Amino acid sequence: MVVEEANVSLGEFATDLVAALFDKLPWLSNFIKAVGIFAIIYAIYLVVKIIRDSRMRARVKDIQERIDVMDSKLDKLLRNSKKSANSGKGKKKK
Repeated sequence: MVVEEANVSLGEFATDLVAALFDKLPWLSNFIKAVGIFAIIYAIYLVVKIIRDSRMRARVKDIQERIDVMDSKLDKLLRNSKKSANSGKGKKKK
């Protein structure tokens, strides 16, 4: 019984305190609204950034795979050209 009365009086106190603060400080409500709007805009920005970054990472991964394939092909070509150059050195010109 006493606890319920304390909860009710505490809730009323909090409500009265908030109302008193907003009555004495009208700029506080505008400030809180501005902070809320900023938080919403920032959350939207973060979502867009996450989507954009994930697409960029996928694109970079694709480019890296293509570079690896080209690198392996160049290595094969260089090995073949070294073999053919070495085989030609042993022969005498006429």
